[in-house]
Amino acid sequence: FGFESASEKVLQYLKRNTVTVEQNKKACFLAKKYGFRVESGIIVGSPNESVEDMRKTYNFIKDFPVDAFGACILTPLPGAPLWEEAKKRGLVSDDMDFNKIWDFDILTVLEKKDKIVLMIEAMTREEFFQEYQKFMQLILEQGGYTGSIKELKIFSLNFWRASLRRPRLLFQLIKKYIFAL
Repeated sequence: FGFESASEKVLQYLKRNTVTVEQNKKACFLAKKYGFRVESGIIVGSPNESVEDMRKTYNFIKDFPVDAFGACILTPLPGAPLWEEAKKRGLVSDDMDFNKIWDFDILTVLEKKDKIVLMIEAMTREEFFQEYQKFMQLILEQGGYTGSIKELKIFSLNFWRASLRRPRLLFQLIKKYIFAL
């Protein structure tokens, strides 16, 4: 499920008033009732999102019966209305290298936080990443987006390159998966 946020204000912005937090909860409970595994995607960093909004989403994901989740930073995509808004604010341009601002890799996103385009206005970059880091920690505690080490592509070269740049995070992954066997 793309729950996106547990803040009505942020959810209205992201989903254009097509769903509510209560509807997301009902969908999750129904899926769990019938034995489905529930994975969720959330998006943080909307222009009007506050620290309180991020914490609502964090607590929702932490306390709700989702089996796993992924947390993405709202990123303007070329050609999308958000891209145009980011251009007006001077955050992006049509001639920039989009690959330098796009990174959802749990092992490197915090290293590249100075290069990530943030649309958020209600908090500082530092405040945002302090809150975002809590989501990353929760993802690790819950076992990654899918909960399966095989699905984390542990055998890929890119995984190990990224891991070696973040030894502390690598240690946490090893501790979580290898010692849990």
